[in-house]
Amino acid sequence: MALHTEHTSGAAAPSTLSSTFALQQLASFARSTDKVLFLHMLMSVFGTDVPVAAYVELYDNLRADTVPNPPYRLDERIASLATFDEASHSIAVKPSAVEQALSEAAANSNLFSAMLQAFGVYLHSTLRQGAASAAQSAMDIGVSYAAMITFCTPIVANGTLFATFDSGDRQHDLTLMPFEAEGETLPTPEKFEAGKGHDGAYTHGAIAKGLATANFTEEQIRSIYFGNWLRDYSQLLDPKLVRKPTAPIEFPKLPRPVLTQIVDLLALEEFNDLQSTAEDRQTYTVTTAMLGVYRPSEHIDNPLLAEDKADPRTIDSDFEAAVYPGDPLLSIDTERSMARYIDNSRDYMYRRLIDAMQAGNTPLGRRYFGEALHVLEDYFAHSNFVELCLHQRGHDSVLPWTLQRGQHGLAIITGTFSGLDIIASIAGPLGKLLFSVEDIDFKLIKPGDRSDSEKVLNILLKEYGADTAWTLMNGYLEFRDKAAADETFKRYQTAAWIVNLPAKLFTNAMNSVMRQLLEWIADNIATAQTLSGSNPNEVAELYPSHSQLAKDHASHPLHELAGLMAMYAVEQVGVSMQAYWSGETDRDPATLATSFLIHPRQDDWHEDIVAAWEAKDREEARASISKASSYDDLQALQKQNWNEELERTNALLQAYQPLPQGITDVLSNFGFGLG
Repeated sequence: MALHTEHTSGAAAPSTLSSTFALQQLASFARSTDKVLFLHMLMSVFGTDVPVAAYVELYDNLRADTVPNPPYRLDERIASLATFDEASHSIAVKPSAVEQALSEAAANSNLFSAMLQAFGVYLHSTLRQGAASAAQSAMDIGVSYAAMITFCTPIVANGTLFATFDSGDRQHDLTLMPFEAEGETLPTPEKFEAGKGHDGAYTHGAIAKGLATANFTEEQIRSIYFGNWLRDYSQLLDPKLVRKPTAPIEFPKLPRPVLTQIVDLLALEEFNDLQSTAEDRQTYTVTTAMLGVYRPSEHIDNPLLAEDKADPRTIDSDFEAAVYPGDPLLSIDTERSMARYIDNSRDYMYRRLIDAMQAGNTPLGRRYFGEALHVLEDYFAHSNFVELCLHQRGHDSVLPWTLQRGQHGLAIITGTFSGLDIIASIAGPLGKLLFSVEDIDFKLIKPGDRSDSEKVLNILLKEYGADTAWTLMNGYLEFRDKAAADETFKRYQTAAWIVNLPAKLFTNAMNSVMRQLLEWIADNIATAQTLSGSNPNEVAELYPSHSQLAKDHASHPLHELAGLMAMYAVEQVGVSMQAYWSGETDRDPATLATSFLIHPRQDDWHEDIVAAWEAKDREEARASISKASSYDDLQALQKQNWNEELERTNALLQAYQPLPQGITDVLSNFGFGLG
């Protein structure tokens, strides 16, 4: 039974107020909530300096219905609508506020909130048992508690009884009246703007823009680039990162469907402009079949398996067969002066172009076209074609990255792609998804909506077995879904508890997985630097690595020249494909594309491009050629790029240090702590 305390203001008849609502609400929360999540939420209000045992005792007593209800009394002298009085250990309520709450919706809502806040201060006092309070004011504690309990419990329906007022001559039920709090329309999660690339950088996306000269529309170019982009991100599904469905958890490996989910989130972010309708979303949803896995032939990489001896097909049958030293694929076709494995890439590109021609100028046809163009562009960025073009113009000092020869002189080769070469690919996109400060600010969105950060973090926590962190995060998200539809909760949206909770909760959740991932990245970057010291320009048996040969980075001295060649080839094939799709079926873009994958001594199309590059700025061209001729300079540049990645990774590690004496630390030292 609630306690009834007489009103002593001199009224003719005694007035009393009783309420069990706040206690019943908290008890219901305890009965329906996991202990760790319950403690996490209360600690976020009352602090981690309260003994954990006190929280556990409260939790157990609430579930056993043995927590005493605070006395309520009426007192017109108090300054606020309701307050907790430490001296009498009771909650005082202003009688005039009660009278007003019986008939006015706004006053009714305000009193309900004030009584909830006062109960929070009472609870704070009970937990501390007279000990000195932390630096929070009673008002802050009350507002934080009201925000937390409203956030975590079912919506209080209109008509709910929250107090009973006895005026002396009759009894009045205080029930919650319909009241619409002021608040903005709930937003939907915003997506990042698709990346445009830096000025002067010849990325796959920038090169795709050259298709505008072939009369492709902006939307069609973006659709073509989607296919190109997919081949880039298939590299995340490297044998070093893919876990067999039956294999135990092994950090940082993930099952193929999970990695595909992550890439789909990246695609939704990058190509949100192409996914404005449900039909469009279905068209551009990344599936396991669409994304595939990392296959050297789709990137013109040297397929030599240098690090792992196991055939990657034991992990997933879609991986290409292992290629070991001495395999005929690694030999040089002396007639064409090219590594034989390049034939596989040429054949893949040709088949994809035939698929595109048959599918027509449709999303599917454009995706196939983009996948083929990825190979064409990579030929200039990832092989020594550009270096041998410079040799042909007399710049024999430029490092060719091979000593193998054929009929046309030094042979065309590409680099070996190791797991270390995907480090930047992981750090970049995951960093963009997971470490956006804006994403962890509290926002009430439509129930069920999840930001990209929330989606990918949910995936990682679940897959890496961080069960407690996953439970905490999903408990928070479920509470938020409910709060999004709760008019009462809107008054607390700017409360300190609401502003701070997501940062604390998400930081703790991220720490359980992301620090491991970042440390793994940092360790592998350090390893990469120690493994990149062998010089294939001096030892015939050595193959260059992808990192040594690749000219993707804008800082590489031959980046611009490689980009100009790729742009020209893409434009020519683009014009041919557009003509074919427009009805000129005598055009053959597939054969045209393969004509670019040859040794530079077999055709002179590139000579004008190299000459123009040199003539544009002869001093800069000489400097670039000089750098491309120095193994030490190129190694220093590669080391600088690795160091930049390492600095970015370490900066993220610093940004996500564990919270000092935070909730995770307290719970992890208790018997049921975070797992």
